[in-house]
Amino acid sequence: FGPLRQLIDHWVGLLEQGVFVPIVSGSDFHRRESNPVANPRNVVLCATPSVTRDCILSAAREGRLYITNDPALSFVVNDALPGGVVSIAPGAPLRVTVAAQSQDGGRLDLYLGRTVVERLDLPPGETVRAEWTLAAPPADSFVRVEVVRHERLRHRPDLSLLSNPVRLDVPPARASWR
Repeated sequence: FGPLRQLIDHWVGLLEQGVFVPIVSGSDFHRRESNPVANPRNVVLCATPSVTRDCILSAAREGRLYITNDPALSFVVNDALPGGVVSIAPGAPLRVTVAAQSQDGGRLDLYLGRTVVERLDLPPGETVRAEWTLAAPPADSFVRVEVVRHERLRHRPDLSLLSNPVRLDVPPARASWR
């Protein structure tokens, strides 16, 4: 992944310090063959059926979105969407539910902090669903998702989806995620 992985590692380091900076994407256009328009793009998760300017801006500020250049994702931890916070006791069950589809296919990696705790194969074009129960960690952490392509595509990174985290607030509670 090169520089992209370095950027993600820096962002994960901020999360480990309790600093929540929602990750968002953007695209610009220089050459059609190497910069497809809207790749990558943000998929915002609005609380209401009508998508408004306020909903989009609020979702970006709160991290209720994921970045993608192909896969679609539904990702919930104890009823919290990406950008949300789950208050939970150490060792208590975390219910993680995902549904994902990728036209290119790939592998979904579920992270608890920096550690991949579950993997799911995504055959091209198929919707795959999974539910896992994890034990809450002994200290504050986060759960997030990445999708990596099985095969490298020209002018596209191997990483095809990156979610914002669901943050885990484990007692003793910190004043807040900054």
